Amino acid sequence: MEQASFLTVSQVVNALHQQGFLTIFRLDANQLTCSAGTFSADEFDIVELYRVRGNAPETGDMIVCAIRSSLKGILITRCDTSGKPTASLLQMKQPSL
Repeated sequence: MEQASFLTVSQVVNALHQQGFLTIFRLDANQLTCSAGTFSADEFDIVELYRVRGNAPETGDMIVCAIRSSLKGILITRCDTSGKPTASLLQMKQPSL
């Protein structure tokens, strides 16, 4: 799927909401959590991934993931200096960013 270019995290989130990715996930240890429960790495897929560049060095880049499990949702996390997500769980799911 060809990905559009976004300038801000909120633009990505708005576009994903329009596609039905409504649940907000957070990373908790080695699993994703949301109000409906927890999901281990084998219980979800990253179906879209966007890197949004920070507009100042101290803000850093962000990764926005469209997640599909029994729910469709969004996870937002920071990048490390190499541009990969800081969360090891996401590195396992999406090794080549």
